[in-house]
Amino acid sequence: MSSEQKKTAFFFWFSLLFIVAVSSFDSYMSVKGQADLYEFELNPMARSLIALDGGEVSLLIGLKTFGTAIAVAACMFLRDRRYPHLNVVIAVLLIVQLGVLFSYSPMVLLF
Repeated sequence: MSSEQKKTAFFFWFSLLFIVAVSSFDSYMSVKGQADLYEFELNPMARSLIALDGGEVSLLIGLKTFGTAIAVAACMFLRDRRYPHLNVVIAVLLIVQLGVLFSYSPMVLLF
């Protein structure tokens, strides 16, 4: 394996690890702040899922986990197929996850 291939593999696996880690933190914070989540949640789909589940977050967490699994599986599938724009796909996912992570900046201090 060449040096360039090693760098590409590291970027790929580190990116997937980061995506899963942020998703896990997001789920943790959703459970920890469950009592007030509906009031502070900005995502209308998430608010709908919380309302649909009677104020609980279990449906939201289940669907978030499923969505993360699909995203990771899709990246692995694209990598196996040597999709030429895989880095763009991963970069978009990383930007979205950074947005999720930064959205907790003030809230981390409250919990």
